[in-house]
Amino acid sequence: MTQGVSVRAATVADLADLIHLETLFPEGDRISARSWRRFMAREGCVVVATEMGAPEVLGAAVILTRKRSQTARIYSLAVDPRAQGRGVGRMLVQAALAQAQAAGCARLSLEVRPDNAAARTLYRTCGFEDRGVMPEHYADGTAALIMDKEVPSGPVETKTQ
Repeated sequence: MTQGVSVRAATVADLADLIHLETLFPEGDRISARSWRRFMAREGCVVVATEMGAPEVLGAAVILTRKRSQTARIYSLAVDPRAQGRGVGRMLVQAALAQAQAAGCARLSLEVRPDNAAARTLYRTCGFEDRGVMPEHYADGTAALIMDKEVPSGPVETKTQ
């Protein structure tokens, strides 16, 4: 675990911080407060990284699973710029892998903007591979890169380096 940071399930008390994190994304790509509430109502769907002993959210991930599906999806992952470089993104990816594993999924997929070099680097260092392109995926017409990774069958790594 990254020193001083932990990952837990999101609660309604985190809503303001989650909405703040959404300002990191282009306006058309942001998750609304209503959608955040809906995601948080699903067990294990939203996880947040926080400084131990402090309520402020450093990062968050939305992990979607479906019954009878072998693939889980990272719908959204964001890290506050003040926390970047501390392993928070990696911790959130590991939490997503653990959630996918608990749901019985064999793969974890995601879409990422081609111009988001930091996210693409994070995902590649976590073992994700490019699988294709989804044309005009984002609200502004930008294509998305599709990446995925096999979900490990054993314990999911929970430490960062």
